[in-house]
Amino acid sequence: MTSKEQGVAAAVRRCAGDLIRHLDAAGGDPTIAGEEIKASIARLMTYPDLFDVGIVRPANHGESSRIIYYDPNLVMIFGVTRVGQMDPPHNHGTWLATAVYRGELRYEGYLRRDDGSRAGYAELDCVESRVMKPGDVALCGAPPNDIHITIPVVDTWALVVAGGAFSNVREYYDPQKRQRWEKSEKAA
Repeated sequence: MTSKEQGVAAAVRRCAGDLIRHLDAAGGDPTIAGEEIKASIARLMTYPDLFDVGIVRPANHGESSRIIYYDPNLVMIFGVTRVGQMDPPHNHGTWLATAVYRGELRYEGYLRRDDGSRAGYAELDCVESRVMKPGDVALCGAPPNDIHITIPVVDTWALVVAGGAFSNVREYYDPQKRQRWEKSEKAA
Protein backbone atom coordinates (compact mmCIF):
# COMPACT_ATOMS: atom_id res chain seq x y z
CA MET A 1 0.00 0.00 0.00
CA THR A 2 1.42 3.39 -0.96
CA SER A 3 1.71 6.21 1.57
CA LYS A 4 -1.12 8.03 -0.26
CA GLU A 5 -3.38 4.97 0.07
CA GLN A 6 -2.40 4.64 3.75
CA GLY A 7 -3.41 8.28 4.31
CA VAL A 8 -6.80 7.77 2.68
CA ALA A 9 -7.39 4.57 4.64
CA ALA A 10 -6.54 6.40 7.88
CA ALA A 11 -9.02 9.19 7.03
CA VAL A 12 -11.77 6.62 6.38
CA ARG A 13 -11.01 4.86 9.70
CA ARG A 14 -11.09 8.19 11.58
CA CYS A 15 -14.48 9.01 10.05
CA ALA A 16 -15.84 5.55 10.90
CA GLY A 17 -14.57 5.88 14.48
CA ASP A 18 -16.22 9.29 14.81
CA LEU A 19 -19.51 7.92 13.46
CA ILE A 20 -19.44 4.97 15.83
CA ARG A 21 -18.79 7.27 18.82
CA HIS A 22 -21.62 9.63 17.79
CA LEU A 23 -24.04 6.73 17.30
CA ASP A 24 -23.07 5.13 20.62
CA ALA A 25 -23.62 8.44 22.43
CA ALA A 26 -27.07 8.70 20.79
CA GLY A 27 -28.12 5.17 21.70
CA GLY A 28 -27.77 4.10 18.06
CA ASP A 29 -30.28 6.66 16.77
CA PRO A 30 -28.77 8.51 13.80
CA THR A 31 -31.40 11.26 13.97
CA ILE A 32 -30.27 12.21 17.49
CA ALA A 33 -26.63 12.40 16.35
CA GLY A 34 -27.57 13.83 12.95
CA GLU A 35 -25.50 17.01 12.99
CA GLU A 36 -22.40 15.23 14.32
CA ILE A 37 -22.80 12.45 11.73
CA LYS A 38 -23.16 14.97 8.90
CA ALA A 39 -20.11 16.96 10.08
CA SER A 40 -17.92 13.83 10.29
CA ILE A 41 -18.90 12.71 6.81
CA ALA A 42 -18.48 16.22 5.39
CA ARG A 43 -14.88 16.27 6.72
CA LEU A 44 -14.17 13.01 4.88
CA MET A 45 -15.57 14.53 1.67
CA THR A 46 -12.74 17.11 1.73
CA TYR A 47 -10.11 14.38 1.47
CA PRO A 48 -8.65 14.49 -2.09
CA ASP A 49 -8.02 10.80 -2.80
CA LEU A 50 -11.10 8.73 -1.95
CA PHE A 51 -10.90 7.18 -5.42
CA ASP A 52 -7.89 5.16 -4.19
CA VAL A 53 -9.48 2.94 -1.52
CA GLY A 54 -12.02 0.18 -1.24
CA ILE A 55 -13.12 -3.16 -2.53
CA VAL A 56 -15.18 -3.30 -5.74
CA ARG A 57 -18.81 -4.31 -5.20
CA PRO A 58 -21.68 -4.84 -7.66
CA ALA A 59 -23.81 -1.70 -7.77
CA ASN A 60 -27.61 -1.88 -7.65
CA HIS A 61 -28.29 1.76 -8.50
CA GLY A 62 -25.07 3.02 -10.02
CA GLU A 63 -22.36 2.19 -12.47
CA SER A 64 -19.49 1.49 -10.11
CA SER A 65 -19.07 1.27 -6.37
CA ARG A 66 -16.54 0.30 -3.74
CA ILE A 67 -16.91 -0.64 -0.09
CA ILE A 68 -14.46 1.63 1.71
CA TYR A 69 -15.42 0.59 5.25
CA TYR A 70 -17.39 -2.31 6.69
CA ASP A 71 -18.33 -3.64 10.07
CA PRO A 72 -21.65 -5.30 10.96
CA ASN A 73 -23.15 -1.98 12.09
CA LEU A 74 -21.59 0.52 9.69
CA VAL A 75 -20.96 0.36 5.94
CA MET A 76 -19.41 3.06 3.76
CA ILE A 77 -19.86 2.71 -0.01
CA PHE A 78 -18.26 5.09 -2.50
CA GLY A 79 -19.45 5.11 -6.10
CA VAL A 80 -20.45 6.94 -9.24
CA THR A 81 -23.93 7.48 -10.62
CA ARG A 82 -24.28 8.76 -14.16
CA VAL A 83 -26.88 11.19 -15.47
CA GLY A 84 -29.94 9.17 -16.45
CA GLN A 85 -29.40 6.46 -13.80
CA MET A 86 -32.14 6.59 -11.21
CA ASP A 87 -34.75 4.56 -9.45
CA PRO A 88 -38.02 5.72 -7.92
CA PRO A 89 -38.04 6.56 -4.23
CA HIS A 90 -36.88 3.48 -2.32
CA ASN A 91 -35.56 2.25 0.99
CA HIS A 92 -32.54 0.16 2.02
CA GLY A 93 -33.83 -1.35 5.27
CA THR A 94 -31.45 0.69 7.42
CA TRP A 95 -30.65 4.33 8.21
CA LEU A 96 -28.64 6.02 5.53
CA ALA A 97 -26.50 9.10 4.90
CA THR A 98 -25.66 10.30 1.38
CA ALA A 99 -22.77 12.70 0.71
CA VAL A 100 -21.64 14.23 -2.57
CA TYR A 101 -17.92 14.01 -3.29
CA ARG A 102 -17.87 15.27 -6.91
CA GLY A 103 -20.89 16.36 -8.97
CA GLU A 104 -24.47 17.19 -7.97
CA LEU A 105 -27.45 15.13 -6.86
CA ARG A 106 -31.11 16.01 -6.57
CA TYR A 107 -32.09 14.50 -3.22
CA GLU A 108 -35.50 13.90 -1.68
CA GLY A 109 -36.12 12.32 1.73
CA TYR A 110 -39.48 11.00 2.89
CA LEU A 111 -41.30 10.13 6.10
CA ARG A 112 -43.69 7.20 6.08
CA ARG A 113 -47.15 8.26 7.36
CA ASP A 114 -49.09 4.99 7.08
CA ASP A 115 -48.46 1.90 9.22
CA GLY A 116 -47.51 -0.40 6.31
CA SER A 117 -50.45 -2.73 6.91
CA ARG A 118 -52.09 -2.25 3.47
CA ALA A 119 -50.43 -4.23 0.70
CA GLY A 120 -49.25 -2.04 -2.15
CA TYR A 121 -50.07 1.21 -0.29
CA ALA A 122 -47.78 3.86 1.18
CA GLU A 123 -48.45 7.38 2.33
CA LEU A 124 -45.29 9.48 2.21
CA ASP A 125 -44.45 13.07 3.03
CA CYS A 126 -41.45 14.65 1.32
CA VAL A 127 -39.53 16.30 4.17
CA GLU A 128 -36.36 17.26 2.33
CA SER A 129 -35.83 18.28 -1.28
CA ARG A 130 -32.64 19.92 -2.52
CA VAL A 131 -29.74 19.81 -4.93
CA MET A 132 -26.67 18.53 -3.14
CA LYS A 133 -23.21 19.78 -4.09
CA PRO A 134 -19.75 18.53 -3.04
CA GLY A 135 -19.53 18.26 0.73
CA ASP A 136 -23.30 18.24 1.28
CA VAL A 137 -24.69 15.40 3.41
CA ALA A 138 -28.30 14.18 3.74
CA LEU A 139 -29.50 11.76 6.41
CA CYS A 140 -32.44 9.32 6.39
CA GLY A 141 -33.64 7.87 9.67
CA ALA A 142 -34.16 4.22 10.48
CA PRO A 143 -36.97 2.24 8.82
CA PRO A 144 -39.71 3.01 8.02
CA ASN A 145 -38.25 6.49 7.42
CA ASP A 146 -35.25 5.47 5.30
CA ILE A 147 -37.05 6.36 2.06
CA HIS A 148 -35.25 8.60 -0.41
CA ILE A 149 -34.37 9.23 -4.03
CA THR A 150 -31.17 10.54 -5.56
CA ILE A 151 -31.11 11.83 -9.11
CA PRO A 152 -27.75 12.83 -10.59
CA VAL A 153 -27.77 16.34 -12.08
CA VAL A 154 -24.35 15.55 -13.58
CA ASP A 155 -22.21 12.42 -13.28
CA THR A 156 -21.72 12.22 -9.52
CA TRP A 157 -19.34 10.48 -7.14
CA ALA A 158 -21.02 10.04 -3.76
CA LEU A 159 -20.54 8.29 -0.44
CA VAL A 160 -23.35 6.28 1.13
CA VAL A 161 -23.03 5.47 4.82
CA ALA A 162 -25.46 2.89 6.19
CA GLY A 163 -26.25 1.43 9.59
CA GLY A 164 -25.27 -2.09 8.53
CA ALA A 165 -26.02 -4.24 5.51
CA PHE A 166 -28.79 -3.31 3.11
CA SER A 167 -31.95 -5.42 3.07
CA ASN A 168 -32.24 -8.09 0.37
CA VAL A 169 -35.80 -6.94 -0.26
CA ARG A 170 -36.39 -3.26 -0.89
CA GLU A 171 -39.56 -1.28 -1.18
CA TYR A 172 -40.06 1.13 -4.07
CA TYR A 173 -42.65 3.93 -4.00
CA ASP A 174 -44.78 6.18 -6.16
CA PRO A 175 -45.63 8.97 -3.69
CA GLN A 176 -48.22 10.64 -5.95
CA LYS A 177 -50.18 7.40 -6.46
CA ARG A 178 -49.54 6.26 -2.86
CA GLN A 179 -48.23 2.95 -4.15
CA ARG A 180 -45.41 0.66 -3.04
CA TRP A 181 -43.95 -2.58 -4.33
CA GLU A 182 -41.13 -4.88 -3.30
CA LYS A 183 -38.13 -6.03 -5.27
CA SER A 184 -35.37 -8.47 -4.33
CA GLU A 185 -31.93 -6.85 -4.51
CA LYS A 186 -28.35 -7.93 -4.19
CA ALA A 187 -27.35 -7.27 -0.60
CA ALA A 188 -24.47 -4.91 0.15
